Formats: sequence, C-alpha cells, structure tokens
Amino acid sequence: MKVRSAILCFGVLLAGCSDAPEYPVHKTQTIAVRSPNRELHRFSVEIADTDQSREWGLMLRDTLPQNTGMLFVFEEEGSLSFWMKNTTIPLDILFFNSTYELVDYASMEPCDSTPCPVTLSAVPAKYALEIPMGTREELGIEKGWVLLLDP
Repeated sequence: MKVRSAILCFGVLLAGCSDAPEYPVHKTQTIAVRSPNRELHRFSVEIADTDQSREWGLMLRDTLPQNTGMLFVFEEEGSLSFWMKNTTIPLDILFFNSTYELVDYASMEPCDSTPCPVTLSAVPAKYALEIPMGTREELGIEKGWVLLLDP
C-alpha cells in the first residue's frame, strides 16, 4: 500500500513539473459576418490577438460547434499564413482586410505530419476567422461580405 501511495505521489509531482506549454485562455466575443444584402450570421469566437494565442490557435481541440470559431487579429495588414499542425478539426478560414472586407477564403484539413501544407491569404489581410469546415459554403459566404466586430 505504501509503494502504491509513493508511486501516485511521484506521478502527481511529475505532472506538476511538466515543461509542456499551457494552452492559452482566450477572450470570447460575439461577432458577425454580413452579406451584401445585409443578412447577418453571428459567431461566438475566441480571440487570438497575441503571438502565443495565435500560435496555439485551435490546436488539440476535438470539436468546434456550429456558430463558433476563432478570430485571429493582427497588428497590421499583411500576407497571412496558417497551417494545421496538431489541429484535428477541418476548418474554413476567412481572410478580412483592415476595412473588414472579405478578401479571400480557403478550407483546411487536419495535418499530423511534417511539413504541413500552408494556407496563405491571396492578398493582404488583418483578420482571419476559422470556423467549422462547410460553414462558409452552407451560409453562402463570398467576397463582398464584411466582418462586424461589434454586431
């Protein structure tokens, strides 16, 4: 019995000393995308606006419910690149410029090998919205739509 307790205590001690980085806690916010005919689609998103939160993104998640996602916010508009290393959920990614216009989009598949394919914005963007794959097509989201950060 004492050996079992010692092994359990040693395991707890090791778990507390892990060098693995902690998954960042993201702020959440309701945003929307608006069609040219003013139809709104709201999403509850986690905000990735720091280097650490953008690096982690949606890695190691098992699910992403409908009407949720992650909004990546960058300081400046530029060419954005994303990859799906350690991401298990297929995603649509929507790229918006600094005036909140949808300028590009793509679908991304999970990747567990190296190197993973990289998805680049075709034109400069400041925001990238990751949502469950198929959502863009289901909602008919195309260029001409806009991002509303405070719907």
